[in-house]
Amino acid sequence: MAIVGYYKDDAPPAPYVYGEVYLPDLRLHGDIEFLVDTGADATSLMPDDMALIGVDISRIGRRYQKVDGVGGEARYKRTKAVLRFQDHDAFGHFQEFEIDIHLMAGREGQQLPSLLGRDILNECECTLDGVREGVALRRLTAGG
Repeated sequence: MAIVGYYKDDAPPAPYVYGEVYLPDLRLHGDIEFLVDTGADATSLMPDDMALIGVDISRIGRRYQKVDGVGGEARYKRTKAVLRFQDHDAFGHFQEFEIDIHLMAGREGQQLPSLLGRDILNECECTLDGVREGVALRRLTAGG
């Protein structure tokens, strides 16, 4: 059972996977492209992708939390999410992950990719083959 991704022509090329995000508390869902980020503690939706699926972070009653990263301090709110990825080895099957996702505060238009973090990656065997531009995540834990 594998979630198959791809490399985009970023500088340098970077690994991505495409999946569906469902936010049950907000009753919103949409398809999102995630940068596979082994340095990210948690999976995060960035402002452009949040706008794409209709998330208005100012309407979420929770308090902002803070996280430090390479770019400095960032603010986010957390909410429940179900992420679904097509299972490449079983047509019509999906791998599902129930997580608390970070909704990142910020301005739209910064073109920052949403991040697939270690909260999901630690449940998988990850193959990132930059030479052949291949990405494969094989789930090792129960679920999906």
